[in-house]
Amino acid sequence: AMGINQLGHVVGNAQDAAGINLPFLHDGQAMAALPACDARETHVYDINNHDQVVGASFTDQFDGRRAILIDGGQCYPLQSLLDESGAGWVLSLAHAINDDGTIVGTGEFEGVVRGFVATRVTP
Repeated sequence: AMGINQLGHVVGNAQDAAGINLPFLHDGQAMAALPACDARETHVYDINNHDQVVGASFTDQFDGRRAILIDGGQCYPLQSLLDESGAGWVLSLAHAINDDGTIVGTGEFEGVVRGFVATRVTP
């Protein structure tokens, strides 16, 4: 288990027989698989009270890590959700999400690893 919200919903990571990481959500009644995000492996780290989940997906063993948001059963690379204020960033891992949808994580900006805070922008 990696994260729990105030509703008692838990997210975590399990491994299959081949050792591949599989993300899950337990809603207090049953455990369900979360989407693998079109990746070799997906790791989840946190959940908010809207059951939005954040983490990272890995496209291969050595590289290709990207920060992700799972919302409503769909997986979104955070990179694809950035507006122009995110120019130059490469988001690699989302660590936590609050109920406002603010996400903190790790990425690279101008080749330097840094922390990021991504906030929801309304038009």
